Amino acid sequence: MFKLIDDIQHEFNYSSFSSATMKSHITDHIVKILEIYKEPEEMIPLMERLDIDGKDSFWYLEKYEMFKILDSKIMDKFINEKWRGR
Repeated sequence: MFKLIDDIQHEFNYSSFSSATMKSHITDHIVKILEIYKEPEEMIPLMERLDIDGKDSFWYLEKYEMFKILDSKIMDKFINEKWRGR
């Protein structure tokens, strides 16, 4: 979705503010969706799953600067579990 927004912005030459606003709204909704999960173990398969290019969710979080997602409660729990080696 973020790549599509970037491509449309470049193709039709509209403001980066509009693009950033759309991305912010999408990120807010993703955080709300992630809050459905209560246990970090439920997140592990989702976050570690590779796409057809061999990239996991963290690759996309970094590429599209979606760091706001990492501030969610479930992601805090998930990262804590990963640091403990689970």
